[in-house]
Amino acid sequence: MAENINKLLSFIGEANIADIIIEDEGGVDKLAMLGRQVVEDYDRDLSSMNEWADMVETGQELARLLLIPPQSGLPVLFFHRR
Repeated sequence: MAENINKLLSFIGEANIADIIIEDEGGVDKLAMLGRQVVEDYDRDLSSMNEWADMVETGQELARLLLIPPQSGLPVLFFHRR
C-alpha cells in the first residue's frame, strides 16, 4: 500500500500521466483498464448518493419557503422561486 501511495505522489506535478502509465505500468491495456475503473467508480458513487441528493433538493425547496408577516392575522407561506 505504501508503494501505491508513493507511486501516486510521484505523479504530482505531471501534466499528463497517461504516457507514464503506458511506459512504466503495462501499456495501453493498463491505461484503458484504469479509465474503465474510474468511470465505473464514478457511476457507482453518483448512484449511491441519489437518496442524499433528493434530500438536499427537498431541503433547498423548503428553505425557499418564506414566512410572510400576516396582514390579516393569519401566517402565510410564500414559495420563493429562483
